[in-house]
Amino acid sequence: MRLTISGKNFTLTEGIKDAAEEKIKKIERLVGDDASAAVLVSAKKGKINAKRAEVTVKFNGNVVRAEVTDDDLYKAMNDAVDIAAERVKKMKEKGRKRAGSKTIREADATEVADACTSTYDAAQMVKMIDREKMIAAEVMSREEACVEMEYTDHDFYVFRDSDRDDTLSILYKRKEKGYGLLVVDEPF
Repeated sequence: MRLTISGKNFTLTEGIKDAAEEKIKKIERLVGDDASAAVLVSAKKGKINAKRAEVTVKFNGNVVRAEVTDDDLYKAMNDAVDIAAERVKKMKEKGRKRAGSKTIREADATEVADACTSTYDAAQMVKMIDREKMIAAEVMSREEACVEMEYTDHDFYVFRDSDRDDTLSILYKRKEKGYGLLVVDEPF
């Protein structure tokens, strides 16, 4: 498995790297060698001893992510890996149950609804969509998108990022302070 370990606002020691490599073996046994994993450890600004560990695992076209904040970095890292491992297991179980079934594009709406693990039935889920809106994703910089999002009073803003060859992107407000950016991979 390809593994990337990095730190943000934080100096990585060999002990931290070794602990991450050892712990991530739990996930490697589940997903095999073709997968990749990234571990990001960071110190949270403004909170004295708060450390955050983020684990992202990519395998078979799937992405699993877990994030844990704790005063103890090793505990945060262990918990994040455990959560990611559980999510990988669930995703693999779902895959086994659906083995041989149609892809979502081939399936009809009933089959997709049956595959949902939500507590709602398909009719309830459709009723929850109470508004549909067409938008024009304008080409602009990320800074302009931040300003536009503040003007719209939404938690997200869809735009075409001029800094990334007009790639469709979604800027969003994070639960914690700051923003996140989702970049849409447009293979079609």
